[in-house]
Amino acid sequence: MLKAMFTLIKGSAHDADEAFKDTHALKLLQQQSRDATSAVQNAKRALAIAMASGRTEQQQTQKLRAKLAELESRAIAALEKGEKALAAEAAEAIANHENDLGARENAERAYEAEITRLRQNLQTAEARLRDLERGRRLAETRDRTQRISGHSKLTPMSKLAEAESTLKRVEKKQSLTDQTQAALDELTQPSNLEATNEKLQQAGLGPSLKIKSADVLARLSKKAKASA
Repeated sequence: MLKAMFTLIKGSAHDADEAFKDTHALKLLQQQSRDATSAVQNAKRALAIAMASGRTEQQQTQKLRAKLAELESRAIAALEKGEKALAAEAAEAIANHENDLGARENAERAYEAEITRLRQNLQTAEARLRDLERGRRLAETRDRTQRISGHSKLTPMSKLAEAESTLKRVEKKQSLTDQTQAALDELTQPSNLEATNEKLQQAGLGPSLKIKSADVLARLSKKAKASA
């Protein structure tokens, strides 16, 4: 029972930790990116220190070689003059310096190997840091885009779809208005038959299509004569 509860607590803690990381993933990425940049800068400084120490070791080794060459030359000169005691003393000093030279050469090779290792690690770290920075910038851009889209509630495509739908409704309404006006114009214009009769009447051909006052007066005169 206690073991199951302990396992459940561990699982809940893990889920809470993962949920926290998901919620604050971008902020965590930004801080981790800064930490990685600082670590790469520290690696550069470590490489610079190693290179400086290596150069110092090389200079000391070169000085020791020059001193040994000088001692050998003087020891040979002492032997040539028969100064065996001085030659023996020089030989002892040369032996000590040669042992020191061997240790310095080993240290120099160790510095070279360490510098090579640090330089390779730094190059790899810088390449990974560049990839990380590109990914971080892309993540920040996506986050800003998603925030803007979330605030507007609508994507550009949905906005365009709404505008296109409204345009279709406007065009449909305008088309109906134009058709209605054309129908009204057709209804208000006289028919071709009526227009032709009007033209013939105006030319004095056939009876008048409209009653004239002169015709009414003539009709009334006829009625007056008939009643008399």
